[in-house]
Amino acid sequence: MNPVGKWIAAFGEDNVFFLDYRELKQDPESFMKKTCEILGVPFNTDYAFENRVNSAAIGCVRSPLLMRAANVAVRFLIRNGLSGVIAAIKRSGIKKLIFKQGSQLTIPEADIEKARAYLAASTKWYNERFNTPDRSAA
Repeated sequence: MNPVGKWIAAFGEDNVFFLDYRELKQDPESFMKKTCEILGVPFNTDYAFENRVNSAAIGCVRSPLLMRAANVAVRFLIRNGLSGVIAAIKRSGIKKLIFKQGSQLTIPEADIEKARAYLAASTKWYNERFNTPDRSAA
C-alpha cells in the first residue's frame, strides 16, 4: 500500500485532505484560507503574506549561538502577539548579521531519485485523483 493509502486507511478518506505545495508558493493567502477552512479555525486577515518566513538556506548561518538566540527571541515575540516587531526587525537588515549571503541549499540528485521512487505510487494516485499533470520527472 502506498503512503497515501496508509493515511486514508488509518483516518478515512473524508479525514485526509490534500493541498498542493505549488499553490503555497504561488498564492499563499489562498492556501492558508483553505487550510484554515479544513481545520475549522479562523483565518488571520492581518497577516502580510508577502513576508518570507525561513527563507535562509541550511549552512548559511554565521553563528549557531546567535541563531539560537534569535530563534528564542522570535518565539517569544510570536507567543506574545508581537509579529509586527519581527517584520520591523527583518526590514532593519539585522538578518545580515545572522546569515551569510549567497548560500544555497542543494540536494544531491541521488536523494531526489530515492524520494521519487519512494513516493511514485502516491504521486501517481494524486495526479490521477486530482487530474494534474505528472511532474514526477521534473
